[in-house]
Amino acid sequence: MLEKLARLSRATSRLALYLSFAGLVGMTAIISWQVFARYVLNAAPSWTEQAALLLMLWFILFAAAAGVVCDMPMSMPELDLEDGPPAELLAGAPARSQAADAPKVV
Repeated sequence: MLEKLARLSRATSRLALYLSFAGLVGMTAIISWQVFARYVLNAAPSWTEQAALLLMLWFILFAAAAGVVCDMPMSMPELDLEDGPPAELLAGAPARSQAADAPKVV
């Protein structure tokens, strides 16, 4: 029973990933059409911005669902509070500038 459920979960995850990819390609095509119509034809269609936004919301949703099933959830490493500059700033340590580490050119 668990094996069937695992296979169904993998198949659903793969379908969500393919739908996410199709949404990304569709959004790219819509934005390309919008740019072409606005700057070449001088007549931007009104539906392209909302369609691209709607597709983006859906493909992010599908990609996040597939990532959770594959045990690869989306994360923001810049906000990792275990170590690194944000943790140092929260702990009260002075911020280190990358410019200070750069070699000096004379």
